[in-house]
Amino acid sequence: MSKRTRTSKVEKWIKEGRGSGVGADYKPWLNIQDVSSLGRSTRLKGIKTGRQHEFLSDLERNYFYLTEFSDFIVDIREQYPLLQLEETLVIADELGIKHPTDPKTGEPIVMTMDFLLTVNKSEDSVELARTIKMKDELLKERVLEKFEIERVYWKKRGVDWGIVTELEIPKILARNISYIHDYYDIQQYDAFQNISPQSIEDLGIELLKKVLDTDKSIREITNLFDKEVHLSLGSGMTLFYHLLAQKIIQIDMLKPLNVEETIDETVEGTTEDFELIKMNKQVHKYTESPSVVKVQDKSTKQRTYEDESTKRYTFKDSGIRSASDTGGNRLARGIEHQSLQQVQGEGELGEFVHVLQELEDYKEVRSINI
Repeated sequence: MSKRTRTSKVEKWIKEGRGSGVGADYKPWLNIQDVSSLGRSTRLKGIKTGRQHEFLSDLERNYFYLTEFSDFIVDIREQYPLLQLEETLVIADELGIKHPTDPKTGEPIVMTMDFLLTVNKSEDSVELARTIKMKDELLKERVLEKFEIERVYWKKRGVDWGIVTELEIPKILARNISYIHDYYDIQQYDAFQNISPQSIEDLGIELLKKVLDTDKSIREITNLFDKEVHLSLGSGMTLFYHLLAQKIIQIDMLKPLNVEETIDETVEGTTEDFELIKMNKQVHKYTESPSVVKVQDKSTKQRTYEDESTKRYTFKDSGIRSASDTGGNRLARGIEHQSLQQVQGEGELGEFVHVLQELEDYKEVRSINI
């Protein structure tokens, strides 16, 4: 494919509006039909955006559920392009890394970010760039090289960039949110289509009273509720899920959602399986991100971009030795490793260090040093 043909394709997608807009107007750079995915591709209608979202793996979908449930995240843009293509090509060249290419043509492609999130912090809004990967993928040198291009791209824009693995996505929490997500807009369900919002609110208050005032299971309560208010069977359960999705009823979402359980009235404000508590609202934020850039031994390539988070390593048959450079090609004389077990960090940086510590247990990994 010629450069003109490649540019024409990129320009065509830009004219289609891909990668532009916010909220309901945003269009992902990649759609499910554009790529082959190792995971299960999913389309979901967003609550915050009101548009269809495109996910290329189960892990992306599960992370989306967490961002949907967060009170601080106000916009979610998936498959976000790192434009212009020429910029990432320059970054890759400066880092001495091969730029991602089309496997069929070998031509450079526009890189994409799994998520670009808009987060409200106090009175200000900030953007967070998040790449989603299984922790085992962090063992792959090529994956880390692509991450470095992403990190430098967002560093130049002053945007916080970070990696999210399955360790940061609680399975039970994601599963619970998936159960209730589609019930946020209850009027899409037949039993509630012809009921006014005020009447739905009144019904919700009545159901909430029954949940708090009886010792029956959620299923028993909702079945009885259906009979009392003359709704079709299952409507009360639909309403219960709606109240959860709207956070009118707040439970411990880190515990499995089991509607067969009863409410424990002996503990004020809590239940054994449905604790009526406010969840801690968490925002994924990596204050620092350890990175790896492969440098060939005896390389004379001048390095033109480096910052305080960049680390360089020389890969040899005898092992891995850390290196620093002055002007791009002078190797450090001393060993600069710090034992991974000695590294400490708080918050999500600490979680990332924990991921690296887990990787050290793999027999394929000789050592990890930061």
